[in-house]
Amino acid sequence: MRCFIAINLPDAVKEILAGLQHEFEKCGADIRWVRPENIHLTMKFLGDINEETVGHIVEIVEMACKEHTVFNFEIFGAGVFPDKKPPRVLWVGLKTGEVFAEIQRKIEDGTASLGFKKEKRRFVPHLTLG
Repeated sequence: MRCFIAINLPDAVKEILAGLQHEFEKCGADIRWVRPENIHLTMKFLGDINEETVGHIVEIVEMACKEHTVFNFEIFGAGVFPDKKPPRVLWVGLKTGEVFAEIQRKIEDGTASLGFKKEKRRFVPHLTLG
């Protein structure tokens, strides 16, 4: 199974992002848009995993999130990965405060204990639009 750990967004937020996508579409760029219902905040890409690992990963995520029942964030800015020529990903940034960074660190540490490589790049909370 090819997997990642992500935070799903409320429908109201997805509707706002769909409107933003519509505005970006007006520029006429050749962009393959993410369907609004699929927009999410990726916390950790895992790659291919086996079924036996799923339960352990669920435990890690539950432990990382147990102190945080509500998440607040603000959409802030936009950008592209890896750079402007040629961009591969159009995203909007998030101001998340320390909660998301703390959860992401716990997920990184927990999954590393299962043998997953730690991400070397700094965590940049963002939502991929296209």
